[in-house]
Amino acid sequence: MRIFTMILMLGLAQSAAAQDKNPPEEQEIVVTGLADGARVVEVDFDKVWKGCAECKRTLAKLDRLAQGYRDELEVAGHFSSGGSTNHCSKASPSPLLTFQRSSAEPIAARPKTAQSLADELCAARVAETSKKSFAAVAQQYVRPEQSRLLAHMRSFLDQLGPHLNEATEAERVAHGANAGLTDTKRTRLSAKNLKRIDVTEAVIRRLDAKDFTIVLPDPPARGPARK
Repeated sequence: MRIFTMILMLGLAQSAAAQDKNPPEEQEIVVTGLADGARVVEVDFDKVWKGCAECKRTLAKLDRLAQGYRDELEVAGHFSSGGSTNHCSKASPSPLLTFQRSSAEPIAARPKTAQSLADELCAARVAETSKKSFAAVAQQYVRPEQSRLLAHMRSFLDQLGPHLNEATEAERVAHGANAGLTDTKRTRLSAKNLKRIDVTEAVIRRLDAKDFTIVLPDPPARGPARK
């Protein structure tokens, strides 16, 4: 099971939500109503979804479900790499088209010959064509797979949520705490001088002892095109 796949998915989820400056899942949650000095149990959610036994089983399945996305991404890369800069003398793209260099760059550092400038212009056109090819293929084939992958990830987290809340509440009661937090990274408490108790490992043990299954579709059979 490759954890990097899940990191990739989270990154994609953040990218998809970037159009909204304040997406709901990224907004900070402020908990009020607690007295200063209250006892609070806290859970590191990232450690839970990566560490509980059922979570690991689901992550392995998610990794298999991600194969379609990886395949389409690889194909898109092959399409976009069709243009080679070999016939451009392997020059770097010209700043005249790409604006990759500052206008304050010393003149002496720029191409001194017509041929070197032509090679850089050639490389710039190849790079632009490659970029457009990748975008076109990605739009039609990669993004649908990406959307399916994100939907599976969201389903995983949504199904885990109730079990996590139940385990956290059990730890809150066991520690006689006033509140239980399941996502400390995006939660802020208004009270001061709190007595914080990290119950992450205890919550994972409770989840491992519980009989529950996170349901995701089976990965599609690999056809002749996928070896």
